[in-house]
Amino acid sequence: MKTVIIAAGRGSRLNMEKSKPLTSLLGLSLIERVILSAKQVRVKEFFIVTGYKAKQLRKNLGNGQDLGVTIQYVHNSHWTQGNGISVLEAEEVVGRENFLLLMADHVFEPEILKVLCSKNLKKDECVLCVDKNLKATNVEEATKVLVKNGIIQDIGKNLQVYNGVDCGAFLCSPAIFGAIKTALSHGKDTLTDAVKILCGKKWIRAADVTGALWIDVDTPTDLHTAEKVLEESLKGKSDNLISRIVNRRVSLQISKYLCRFKINPDVVSVFCFLLGAVSGTLFIFQNFVLGGILAQATSVLGDVEGEVAQLTLRESGIRKFFNSVLDRYVDAFIILGMTYAVYMNRGELWVWLVGCMALIGSSMLMLAKEKYHAITGCKYLLKYDRKSWFIPATRDVQLFIVMLGGILNQVLMALVVIAVITNIKACLHLVNVKKTISKRVDWDLEEQPHILPSKA
Repeated sequence: MKTVIIAAGRGSRLNMEKSKPLTSLLGLSLIERVILSAKQVRVKEFFIVTGYKAKQLRKNLGNGQDLGVTIQYVHNSHWTQGNGISVLEAEEVVGRENFLLLMADHVFEPEILKVLCSKNLKKDECVLCVDKNLKATNVEEATKVLVKNGIIQDIGKNLQVYNGVDCGAFLCSPAIFGAIKTALSHGKDTLTDAVKILCGKKWIRAADVTGALWIDVDTPTDLHTAEKVLEESLKGKSDNLISRIVNRRVSLQISKYLCRFKINPDVVSVFCFLLGAVSGTLFIFQNFVLGGILAQATSVLGDVEGEVAQLTLRESGIRKFFNSVLDRYVDAFIILGMTYAVYMNRGELWVWLVGCMALIGSSMLMLAKEKYHAITGCKYLLKYDRKSWFIPATRDVQLFIVMLGGILNQVLMALVVIAVITNIKACLHLVNVKKTISKRVDWDLEEQPHILPSKA
């Protein structure tokens, strides 16, 4: 699907020295965030409408090759006028196709576009993303909308009666161009004026994206707010005590710093892998304190890699697979190093049994979650763990235990604890996953009886 991005305005309230869409936010410009967010829903053909400092924008983005997309430019020589004219400039390149219409200064998560792209347009119909959570938005600055039965009845900054705000993301039919021309014939040149005309014909629906992350960046305050919102989005609901109190406090600061220098998260992954190998080696050579500290450092850097990938919109299935494999190797290096060190001190073969159980439990714990995701297409969530929430055994907890064992010179005890909690947790995962998948299968059989085995 073609995507038009409006990037013609000056943005004098934010930055007068350069094109507003090139304003940096945690290592990416605003318009790069828009493009990469759209790319995550498989949109790769972009038409950018330029105006103020158009050459600067073209020089920075080029043809889109660096971002993995194709970019073409349309120039609006009347960029000082309303943004409706910028949209109209794209009529020739869009043709008679439906297209996405986005604003270069709106930061949003890809989920918003997933909702938008799932809508089926009727002839002459358009869809606008609407947020109904008025408490989470600066309503005074926002463009307000009144929605009834999924149809937008009215729109404008000065509406007295409203129940949502415009998120700045549209799925448009060519009818939008006709509405803009009609508005211009009445001396009105903004996109909102054109949408008002569509409202009068009941040609514009609302896509409810309440709860999704988005922000219109117009001022330095908005930019600071957007940075804080992106940081908060990294703190997952599944974060346990170690993640919240220890890892995130450190990793977020490192991640923000690395983002500003555009460090590739793959570099962090490789460095984390090497650090884990060094940690295991230090245990072998009986340097328990430093080995334990480096093990905890790999835990923090593992979070850094994920945070940098999310903040710079570089998450992908390949990267997740790559990191998962490296993490398993790191865990193996550390546990085997600890086991060897204890065996050399005690000389008893049963130590290897404890080490093997710790290694198996650690691996099985992750395998259960990943297999669940592969089978069901859903992440293994905490709601499936209600019966085993009291057993903390996530990877960050395991590495924290390794650090404590190293610092306190209780490496064997750390191995025993990891072996016990990971294997118990893995077994509980097996029970929970079996029940969950059984329910899904029963539902599938009820909804799709043709998949029942034949009696023949």
